[in-house]
Parts: sequence; C-alpha cells; structure tokens
Amino acid sequence: MSGDMPATIGSITRMTRGSCSRAARESRWVARARISVERPETTRANGRGQAPRGEGFPPYGGGAHVAEGWTLGAGVRGLEGDVAASPRVRVIVWLLLCGLVPWAAVKTVWTLGGDALGVTGQDWRRGIESDGGAVYQALAAVGVDLTVLAALLGVFLALGLVHRWGKVFPRWVPLVAGRRVPALLPLVPAWGVGLCLGGYGIVLLVMVPLSLVGVIPPFAPPAPFTSSGDVTWMILFGGLAFGGLGCALVVGAWSYARRKQCDGPCERRQTGA
Repeated sequence: MSGDMPATIGSITRMTRGSCSRAARESRWVARARISVERPETTRANGRGQAPRGEGFPPYGGGAHVAEGWTLGAGVRGLEGDVAASPRVRVIVWLLLCGLVPWAAVKTVWTLGGDALGVTGQDWRRGIESDGGAVYQALAAVGVDLTVLAALLGVFLALGLVHRWGKVFPRWVPLVAGRRVPALLPLVPAWGVGLCLGGYGIVLLVMVPLSLVGVIPPFAPPAPFTSSGDVTWMILFGGLAFGGLGCALVVGAWSYARRKQCDGPCERRQTGA
C-alpha cells in the first residue's frame, strides 16, 4: 500500500502539469486568434474561413468551441464571406423550392411537345407563336421554356444566399473571380422579386380552395385549356411555384442579411440564420 503512494502522487502530478500545459496552450491560441480577428490585416487568411497559416486549430478537443467560433465568425473581412446559413434555414429553402417541380414539369412537357392537363404540345406551341416574343419562341424551338429558365435563375439566387459559394464570386466569373460579393447585389433582387412572387403565389393558393368550395366562381378555361378543372390544377401548381420561390428568396435574403450584420465572431445557433 505504502509502496504505491509515490507512484500515485507522481501520476497526479503529471496529470496536473499536463492540464496546466494544455490550458496554457489554449490561452495562447485564443489570444492569437483574437488578435487576428481584431486586426485582419496582420493575418494571412486563406479565404476559406480558416485560421491564418501557422496558427492552426489546437490538436485537442478542449479548443473545439474556439475552432467553431472561428469558422462561424462573421463580420470580419476574410472570414465573413464563407459563413453558410444554418442547416435549418437551408432545409427550409430547399423545401420551398420543391414547389417549383410540378409547375416546371408541366411547362417542360408542353414545350417538348407532350400533353398535360388537357393541353397538347401543339396547342401550347401555337399559343407561344401568337402571343410570345422572339426570345420565347427561340427558346421553345429548342425545348426550353423561358419562364422555367427564369425560375432556375431564381433558384440559383436563393441557393447562393444560404450557401458559402454565394458570398464569393466563382472562379469562372471574369474580372471579379474570388472577390467578395457586395451585399446589395443579391439582396436587392432577392427582396424585390421574393416579396412580389411570394405574395402572388399566396394569392393563387388562396384562390384555389375558395373556388372549390364555391366562394368565388370557378375559373373559366382560357385557350388552350379546355376545362375549369385543368385550369384549377395549373393555378395550384403556379401558386406552389411562385409562392415557394418567392418565400425561399425572402428566407434566404433574411438569413444573408443577418449573417452580414455579424460584427465579430458570432455563432449560427445564436442568430438562427
């Protein structure tokens, strides 16, 4: 029993020294990170929200919260551009964008010459030739619907607002490749288009059940539709598409603006963005 006492005391001493040394390393790393954040011009950030070269994350679990705070930091030049939205926000945006699928599928079928909702591809093509512009007709001739193409641009904008690649110009963009995206460049169209499309889509979604229960008259089938039921389905698909895309843009713009407003290291779980 007494022979084991020195070994036990030695083990406790080594554990204490190890803890103190570990705490000291954490303190020094935190101090360096704080200086780097407060004076970004003295750091050599690699453009991916990581620590400056030579001052990597501590190789032990005790500094995990510091590493998280570094990678999620916003509002600091060199760090804020790579902060993505929280997983919850990204899931919401993706679910809202799924509302485009029925509407885009029907329009694509018509453009490719197929039949859907009582409308043939030929009838749809004749309507484009009589009412559509030159660009619309040219795209339809190669199987591309102009409104679906515009919706895809909206999807690109919505996804860019909630992912990291939306904060920095891609490499294939000439002249500005690798530079930060100005905040107003995506926010202005996102707020403007999002509010208009979202409001329009919600109105359509409200009109469909009101028509079904007789509160408002049934929808008259305009050419090339042949029945009120087919028009009702298309209005429902349009409401899901426009409302979903508009709300996705609004949610993405809100998240983007919140993350841009971070004035220092701030964690996504604190802002909810």
